[in-house]
Amino acid sequence: MRTKAFTFFLDNLSVKYPDYNPYDFRDLAFVPAVLGSERLLAKPFEVRDVFLSRLSFTYTTNPCQLYASPEWAALGFAIADPLLHEGTASKLKLHNHPPTSELVTLLAKLPPGDEETARRWFEVLSGRVPGRFSFSYLYLFEST
Repeated sequence: MRTKAFTFFLDNLSVKYPDYNPYDFRDLAFVPAVLGSERLLAKPFEVRDVFLSRLSFTYTTNPCQLYASPEWAALGFAIADPLLHEGTASKLKLHNHPPTSELVTLLAKLPPGDEETARRWFEVLSGRVPGRFSFSYLYLFEST
């Protein structure tokens, strides 16, 4: 039933729901998402993060803490289900990437635990913010 309803919604979004605003549905978990290996329905503005949840990270009203780009799964963020048709995340007005402030918060509150994790994280970060995080990576492991 949910799949059919979601498909109907997407198929008719521009015709029947031209004023769609994800903020109006901030409390409704309807976006197929992936968090780690778990498939779930997420709210468009939901903060769902494997690592930060251990730090009692609170829910915010920052838009689109669920991201469309699959690269952010490496840092523990929930991402839109990669099995969705291309363009679905765009129709739903989900952001592709987290804001820099969210990334800085992640690094400040829970830095990578080992060098391999740090390497994966900074590979993703370097594609998003070139040059900014390379010194952080070096500092992180030289200071420990």
